[in-house]
Amino acid sequence: MDRTRVRLHGIDAPERDQPYGPIATAALEYMVARSVYLVEVDEDRYGRLVGQLYHSKDGYDINASMVCAGYAWWYERYASRASDYEQCQEDAQKNKRGLWAEENPLAPWNWEPITDRPKPWERAPTERNEDASSSWESRASRSWEDRAAHASRQFPP
Repeated sequence: MDRTRVRLHGIDAPERDQPYGPIATAALEYMVARSVYLVEVDEDRYGRLVGQLYHSKDGYDINASMVCAGYAWWYERYASRASDYEQCQEDAQKNKRGLWAEENPLAPWNWEPITDRPKPWERAPTERNEDASSSWESRASRSWEDRAAHASRQFPP
Protein backbone atom coordinates (compact mmCIF):
# COMPACT_ATOMS: atom_id res chain seq x y z
CA MET A 1 0.00 0.00 0.00
CA ASP A 2 1.30 3.44 -0.90
CA ARG A 3 1.64 5.60 2.24
CA THR A 4 1.76 8.97 0.46
CA ARG A 5 0.61 11.75 2.77
CA VAL A 6 -1.97 14.05 1.22
CA ARG A 7 -3.56 17.18 2.64
CA LEU A 8 -7.23 16.86 1.69
CA HIS A 9 -8.43 19.82 -0.33
CA GLY A 10 -11.25 21.92 1.10
CA ILE A 11 -11.65 20.14 4.43
CA ASP A 12 -10.07 20.09 7.86
CA ALA A 13 -10.54 17.24 10.31
CA PRO A 14 -9.89 17.28 14.06
CA GLU A 15 -6.26 16.83 15.10
CA ARG A 16 -5.34 13.39 16.47
CA ASP A 17 -5.11 14.68 20.06
CA GLN A 18 -8.29 16.74 19.71
CA PRO A 19 -11.72 15.47 20.72
CA TYR A 20 -13.13 13.39 17.85
CA GLY A 21 -9.69 13.22 16.18
CA PRO A 22 -9.21 9.44 16.52
CA ILE A 23 -12.68 8.78 15.12
CA ALA A 24 -12.16 11.09 12.15
CA THR A 25 -8.81 9.39 11.46
CA ALA A 26 -10.43 5.94 11.62
CA ALA A 27 -13.24 7.04 9.29
CA LEU A 28 -10.76 8.31 6.70
CA GLU A 29 -8.66 5.15 7.00
CA TYR A 30 -11.80 3.12 6.38
CA MET A 31 -12.68 5.16 3.30
CA VAL A 32 -9.19 4.93 1.79
CA ALA A 33 -8.55 1.29 2.75
CA ARG A 34 -9.70 0.29 -0.70
CA SER A 35 -8.48 1.62 -3.97
CA VAL A 36 -8.64 5.39 -4.36
CA TYR A 37 -7.50 7.82 -6.97
CA LEU A 38 -6.02 11.20 -6.32
CA VAL A 39 -6.45 14.44 -8.22
CA GLU A 40 -3.60 16.78 -7.33
CA VAL A 41 -4.95 20.25 -6.61
CA ASP A 42 -2.03 22.19 -5.20
CA GLU A 43 0.97 22.20 -2.92
CA ASP A 44 0.61 23.97 0.42
CA ARG A 45 3.07 26.42 1.92
CA TYR A 46 4.84 23.54 3.69
CA GLY A 47 5.39 21.66 0.44
CA ARG A 48 2.69 19.06 1.13
CA LEU A 49 0.57 17.66 -1.66
CA VAL A 50 -3.03 18.96 -1.54
CA GLY A 51 -5.47 16.69 -3.29
CA GLN A 52 -8.96 15.47 -3.92
CA LEU A 53 -9.55 11.77 -3.20
CA TYR A 54 -12.13 9.64 -4.98
CA HIS A 55 -13.12 6.04 -4.43
CA SER A 56 -11.79 4.17 -7.47
CA LYS A 57 -14.68 1.73 -7.87
CA ASP A 58 -17.70 3.89 -6.97
CA GLY A 59 -16.22 7.27 -7.85
CA TYR A 60 -17.57 9.13 -4.83
CA ASP A 61 -15.71 12.14 -3.43
CA ILE A 62 -13.97 11.08 -0.20
CA ASN A 63 -13.26 14.68 0.87
CA ALA A 64 -16.96 15.55 0.65
CA SER A 65 -17.89 12.27 2.35
CA MET A 66 -15.81 13.25 5.38
CA VAL A 67 -17.76 16.51 5.68
CA CYS A 68 -21.16 14.94 4.96
CA ALA A 69 -20.67 12.27 7.62
CA GLY A 70 -19.55 14.87 10.18
CA TYR A 71 -15.91 13.77 10.35
CA ALA A 72 -14.45 17.07 9.10
CA TRP A 73 -15.19 20.74 8.60
CA TRP A 74 -15.61 22.42 5.26
CA TYR A 75 -12.52 24.63 5.06
CA GLU A 76 -14.14 27.63 3.40
CA ARG A 77 -10.88 29.60 3.41
CA TYR A 78 -9.36 27.17 0.90
CA ALA A 79 -12.48 25.98 -0.92
CA SER A 80 -14.87 28.92 -0.92
CA ARG A 81 -16.53 27.76 -4.14
CA ALA A 82 -17.27 24.25 -2.86
CA SER A 83 -20.99 24.74 -2.30
CA ASP A 84 -21.50 20.98 -2.03
CA TYR A 85 -19.17 20.97 1.02
CA GLU A 86 -21.16 23.83 2.53
CA GLN A 87 -24.42 21.93 2.01
CA CYS A 88 -22.90 18.75 3.46
CA GLN A 89 -21.69 20.58 6.56
CA GLU A 90 -25.04 22.31 7.10
CA ASP A 91 -26.81 18.96 6.80
CA ALA A 92 -24.36 17.24 9.17
CA GLN A 93 -24.81 20.05 11.71
CA LYS A 94 -28.60 19.98 11.44
CA ASN A 95 -28.71 16.20 11.88
CA LYS A 96 -25.99 16.16 14.59
CA ARG A 97 -23.82 13.75 12.62
CA GLY A 98 -20.31 12.92 13.76
CA LEU A 99 -18.51 15.73 15.53
CA TRP A 100 -21.66 17.86 15.29
CA ALA A 101 -23.22 15.65 17.98
CA GLU A 102 -20.89 17.48 20.39
CA GLU A 103 -22.25 20.62 22.00
CA ASN A 104 -19.43 22.91 20.84
CA PRO A 105 -17.03 21.16 18.47
CA LEU A 106 -13.79 23.09 18.14
CA ALA A 107 -12.44 23.56 14.63
CA PRO A 108 -8.87 22.33 14.12
CA TRP A 109 -7.65 25.80 13.13
CA ASN A 110 -8.72 26.99 16.60
CA TRP A 111 -7.26 24.00 18.47
CA GLU A 112 -4.28 24.80 20.63
CA PRO A 113 -2.93 21.69 22.27
CA ILE A 114 -2.08 22.18 25.92
CA THR A 115 1.13 20.36 26.70
CA ASP A 116 0.41 19.93 30.40
CA ARG A 117 -3.08 18.54 29.77
CA PRO A 118 -3.21 14.94 31.04
CA LYS A 119 -3.60 12.35 28.32
CA PRO A 120 -6.83 10.31 28.53
CA TRP A 121 -4.89 7.26 29.72
CA GLU A 122 -3.22 9.34 32.47
CA ARG A 123 -6.49 10.50 34.03
CA ALA A 124 -7.79 8.87 37.16
CA PRO A 125 -10.78 6.54 36.66
CA THR A 126 -14.15 7.95 37.56
CA GLU A 127 -17.09 6.12 39.00
CA ARG A 128 -18.95 6.47 35.69
CA ASN A 129 -16.00 5.65 33.49
CA GLU A 130 -13.77 2.97 35.00
CA ASP A 131 -11.33 2.79 32.09
CA ALA A 132 -10.03 6.35 32.64
CA SER A 133 -10.93 7.54 29.16
CA SER A 134 -12.46 10.97 28.74
CA SER A 135 -16.17 11.33 28.16
CA TRP A 136 -15.84 12.15 24.45
CA GLU A 137 -13.66 9.08 23.88
CA SER A 138 -16.09 6.92 25.78
CA ARG A 139 -19.07 8.17 23.77
CA ALA A 140 -17.08 7.86 20.58
CA SER A 141 -16.01 4.27 21.18
CA ARG A 142 -19.50 3.17 22.21
CA SER A 143 -21.08 4.66 19.14
CA TRP A 144 -18.36 3.96 16.55
CA GLU A 145 -20.23 0.98 15.09
CA ASP A 146 -23.36 3.09 14.69
CA ARG A 147 -21.36 5.92 13.12
CA ALA A 148 -19.51 3.61 10.76
CA ALA A 149 -22.75 1.89 9.75
CA HIS A 150 -24.36 5.25 9.02
CA ALA A 151 -21.41 6.46 6.98
CA SER A 152 -21.20 3.21 5.03
CA ARG A 153 -24.91 3.41 4.17
CA GLN A 154 -24.47 6.91 2.81
CA PHE A 155 -21.04 6.44 1.28
CA PRO A 156 -20.56 2.79 0.34
CA PRO A 157 -16.97 1.50 0.28
